[in-house]
Amino acid sequence: MSTFNDSNSESVWRQLAPLLEEAVTRLSENDRTLVALRYFENKSAAETAALLGIKEWAAHKRAARAIEKLRKFFVQRGVTLSGAAIAGAVSANSIRAAPAGLAAIISATALSGTTTTTAAVVAATKAIAMTILQKTIITAALVATVGAGIFEAHQNFESQKQIQNLQQQQDSLNGQLAQLQRERDDLTKRLDGLSAENTQLKSNSNQHELLQLRGEVGLLRTANAQKVSTDPTDEAAKGVAARVKQMKQWLEQNPNEKIPEFQYLTDQEWLRGASYSADWKTDDDFARALSQLRRDAKRTVANSIGEALANYIAGNNGQLPGDISQLTPYFNPPIDGTTLQRYQLLQTGSLSGIPINEPLIAEKAPVDDQYDTLFKISATGFSYEGTGTPWVNGSGKGNFGSNITGKIKPFERQ
Repeated sequence: MSTFNDSNSESVWRQLAPLLEEAVTRLSENDRTLVALRYFENKSAAETAALLGIKEWAAHKRAARAIEKLRKFFVQRGVTLSGAAIAGAVSANSIRAAPAGLAAIISATALSGTTTTTAAVVAATKAIAMTILQKTIITAALVATVGAGIFEAHQNFESQKQIQNLQQQQDSLNGQLAQLQRERDDLTKRLDGLSAENTQLKSNSNQHELLQLRGEVGLLRTANAQKVSTDPTDEAAKGVAARVKQMKQWLEQNPNEKIPEFQYLTDQEWLRGASYSADWKTDDDFARALSQLRRDAKRTVANSIGEALANYIAGNNGQLPGDISQLTPYFNPPIDGTTLQRYQLLQTGSLSGIPINEPLIAEKAPVDDQYDTLFKISATGFSYEGTGTPWVNGSGKGNFGSNITGKIKPFERQ
């Protein structure tokens, strides 16, 4: 198959020229016009597409299809050439491919940039014997020259039409805008009127409420002035409540005096603690009262620890825990871990070899060395002793309930 380039252009053209008119004749009218514009007049794909009123990609596709039809025609006639060789040869020899009169007009137009008139084209066509190929070339020239003017006129008409449409839309929008502005002004006037009315209503309502409140305040003041409490119990209760508040404020200012057991005190126990000291003036007054309050709180916790210890021993065949934290699951209700860590085990192993009243768990250290008590817990109850004093007996004893007060069950000693 021959391949087109500058060196063999002439030989390719010699093969094509005798058959070119017949080959073009076999193309459809649209394909002939496109081939004439694209290859005989060497228009670009974009220019060809604009003149024919089609997309550029469509111009490429139709041109390739037309060249392929020409190639197949030449192959049937014994001339085997590529589509590129055919297109290149026709483009390179486009002037020679057209009749002399039309070629001159096309060349002059291309060089001068002037527009070829229909009259000029007609004159040229009268001067030559028009073949099918010549008619195709003239048609392409007319499309190229006259089509541009028609296209421009059509574009101007469409532009004027669009301008008129836009003007009509602008007029409509202006009318709508004027209507909206009138509606806005009306709403603004109505809003101003409603605001003034609302202000007036509020003023009247506020004056009425103010007069009513003033009357109620006057009645309350009169009632308070006439009410004089003579009940000594009320005065005493107020005094105790004030001391509870004073005691809690002291603890907030002196956090070292706190123990986690305070969280288990009831309101009644706080009130009782407030009565431990008649005077709350000096640091010593607070120290003594708080030590007794700590004792009350630790008594509640010691009772809970004793019950948990008894439950543990009963559930572990008479064995004592190896660590104080092992008692945690046996508290009901649960106990705070920080509270439990203030106590330590004194005995481990089997309970059977330990005297019945021997302390098993003890408070680690007092908060106040001078006034505090230390608690110790056995299998049957708890005891507490003042710091540096013998163990308290009698009123200092406690028990956890009938299941472990001096009884062996629910666990047995061996």
